[in-house]
Amino acid sequence: ELLQKHPSARTALLGFVRERLLHSLVLEVPLCAGLPNAEKEALPAQFIDKELVDGDDLFNAFHENDGFWVVVDGAAVVGDEADGDKMKELQALRVGDWVCCVSGSTGVEAGVTALARGRTVVASLPHKVLQPLLSLGGKDKLGMARGLSNQVLTGSLRR
Repeated sequence: ELLQKHPSARTALLGFVRERLLHSLVLEVPLCAGLPNAEKEALPAQFIDKELVDGDDLFNAFHENDGFWVVVDGAAVVGDEADGDKMKELQALRVGDWVCCVSGSTGVEAGVTALARGRTVVASLPHKVLQPLLSLGGKDKLGMARGLSNQVLTGSLRR
């Protein structure tokens, strides 16, 4: 209720959460391990904040694109739409969780879809920034990630 009455408080809180999550990402995800310190420090600024509403795509099963998304506020779900209109949920994502799609690098469709659940804010690393990181070691460098398809991995920055 307080955050609804004072949008500036919500903005400040989300900025703090975002900063902490992206700092943790750079330190904990092996994808960033081989980067020089200056590039590690600059990486969080390359994430783009996106506000989503219920049902908005982070990525679609049939697209071939790369991206890395960190849930900053709200929730998302990764699922399989093979059963027609009803999506089979494979994993729920909440604040601090991340999902990475590498289908653009491999030229193979993602095979699963990620959607916002309710009002959600994600920090998104565009493919043009992610692709060079992947070329340094591929998705194997994403560390302790859970593979939801050959092209999509998830993990968490929560402790």
